[in-house]
Amino acid sequence: MGKANTSVNQWLRDNHRFASLYNGYVFGGRQIIRPEELEDLDRETDILVTDKAGKTKAVGRRRDIVKRWKNTVNLAILACESQDKIHYAMPVRCMLYDGLTYADQIRELWRTHRGTGEIQGKGELSTEEFLSRFRREDFIYPILTLVFYYDEKKWDGATDLYGMFPPGTEEKDGETKEVLRKYVPNYRMNLIDAGHMEDAELQRLSEDLQQVLGMLKYRGRRKELQGYIQKNEKYFSSVDAE
Repeated sequence: MGKANTSVNQWLRDNHRFASLYNGYVFGGRQIIRPEELEDLDRETDILVTDKAGKTKAVGRRRDIVKRWKNTVNLAILACESQDKIHYAMPVRCMLYDGLTYADQIRELWRTHRGTGEIQGKGELSTEEFLSRFRREDFIYPILTLVFYYDEKKWDGATDLYGMFPPGTEEKDGETKEVLRKYVPNYRMNLIDAGHMEDAELQRLSEDLQQVLGMLKYRGRRKELQGYIQKNEKYFSSVDAE
């Protein structure tokens, strides 16, 4: 991870900024997620994969920011991936990250069952549940990942899985198109192109995020950037070192 990404992740990891980012993008500016409801989670996600020959290898990734949203129903796991450059395979990358995080939840549930003695025969556990490593009444929490892209260049890559398919895939005859849509699930990533946000989108964020992300719009335009900073001098003169 580059120094820029590290700095951005440290800045966004603050619960107030993280909540504001989600409230602005996901909830249209409504204050649904509260900072005190957020709890940091382990950013390492991995899974053991066994091939047909019986050989096992580890597949793992390190996420940038992962938090549990602990509201009244313990609703979701929230994640954010920071990008200082366009990643043209980002939809698949996000799909992999989310899949690994779901697998982590299943593995943690199984550890809980082991801890209570259920898999040693001290509790009710069916053969199917044992083979699945997942009880019939178990559940996992939804994962909502945002991609925070902050380079000066406007994002020109795909934002969903279908966008990575060969040109014309969606323009096949009606029957083929219908079959693809029915049996090939699309995966859409949630992109925040921070340097190209509309003013209305910025207004949904907290002042902290508004001013800093607003400044990204004027990178490379020195006079406009100076004017923006002067216009918001009160904020930038009191902003902390972070």
